[in-house]
Amino acid sequence: MPNAYVTLSALKGTAALNFTGTAYDARLLTLVEAVSRQVDAYCGRHFYPLTETRNFDGPSPSGTRLPLPDFVALTAVTEDTNSDGTFETTWTTSDYVAWPYNAAPTSEWGRGHMALLVNAKSNGSQDAWLTGQQMYQVAGTWGWRAFVVDTGERGSGTLSATGTALTLTASSTLSVGETVRVENEYLYVIGTGTAGTATGTGIVTVQRAVNGSTGTAHSTGTVQSLVFPLEVREACLIQVARLLKRRESGFATQIVFLETGAVATFSSELDPDVKAMLARYRRVAV
Repeated sequence: MPNAYVTLSALKGTAALNFTGTAYDARLLTLVEAVSRQVDAYCGRHFYPLTETRNFDGPSPSGTRLPLPDFVALTAVTEDTNSDGTFETTWTTSDYVAWPYNAAPTSEWGRGHMALLVNAKSNGSQDAWLTGQQMYQVAGTWGWRAFVVDTGERGSGTLSATGTALTLTASSTLSVGETVRVENEYLYVIGTGTAGTATGTGIVTVQRAVNGSTGTAHSTGTVQSLVFPLEVREACLIQVARLLKRRESGFATQIVFLETGAVATFSSELDPDVKAMLARYRRVAV
């Protein structure tokens, strides 16, 4: 998955590495993406929205709660009632409620839902989640949250369903590694700085239909940016900076400073500050 939790402009800025130029952008982007997936693995969850259909076992014993990975919104819940491999029974939206109730996964302070509960206040046809292997098929958008902000950029002209050059009405402020949304499609910025054909315009190169979205044609429209949690972004900055610093020593596990005689030892795990920042997001297996 191409989502990077920190953009190259943030990484190379004076508050982080103070890098200039674009000679190492491809390598830096690969490293940022790798660290972002390392963060996912450590936390046991991902922080980008991903639209797809997944199968789940029913709870044992049967009950009123179906635990799920983090999800933003669901579009379909179906049940394999007779265990024949076909999901023939559809749960309507009045049959269940998402929990936590006030998760608000599209807001800046929100988080994803973690379970479906049988709706005890409805007169629906379902009263329990049944035990069974791959008993339920759930389609929706998964992840910690899907919070976007208006970048102020606007599309200019028409972008075809497969085109990779997104023309903007103003000089681009987008950065490599940024995930943006145009209408219902997510696009991943992999190149910037191309001059437009008209004064004041800019063109960025994008990877289309990311995060399980569908590539469609777009005309002039709002360009929104996907914003990840602050601690996740800062954790990625710290870990990437640490790896870049270690490269100066050939990734040695220890560095001796001749001036002071001090010895710096690097562990093979995430930086302690990174772990501290991610502590509240970590899902621990039980």
